[in-house]
Amino acid sequence: MSCTIVVGTQWGDEGKGKIVDLLTADSDAVVRYQGGNNAGHTVMYEDKKVVLHLIPSGILQGKQAILGNGVVIDPNSLLHEIKELETAGYDLSNLRISKQAHLVYLIIHSLITFEKLKKAQIKSALLAEESVLRMKIKLLD
Repeated sequence: MSCTIVVGTQWGDEGKGKIVDLLTADSDAVVRYQGGNNAGHTVMYEDKKVVLHLIPSGILQGKQAILGNGVVIDPNSLLHEIKELETAGYDLSNLRISKQAHLVYLIIHSLITFEKLKKAQIKSALLAEESVLRMKIKLLD
């Protein structure tokens, strides 16, 4: 069994999502192994523009799409993305979520709103602090 791994070396938009989308045709599954919904990518699929933030684009091609252990999931954002994709007619029956995936505390959103996003690093710092101190809630909890 072989696998193809796409890893970025920068924090910005490197086009990883588009590369993964191109490689999906020859794959059985597409796994997102880390990150959150703060970024995303836009793909064209069957002449439709589809914007994804958490869910791997392989789901559009009927592939198994997995949100892995290191993915930080904001339940509200994930449910919104699922609703958008289902409304557009996409089948999400192949979506899988690791029980070890991290869930975002609602308090973080309140703190970020309170600070009015003065610095984009606030959210990253809070999420990193939760991981290091093992304060995160995981899906299995």
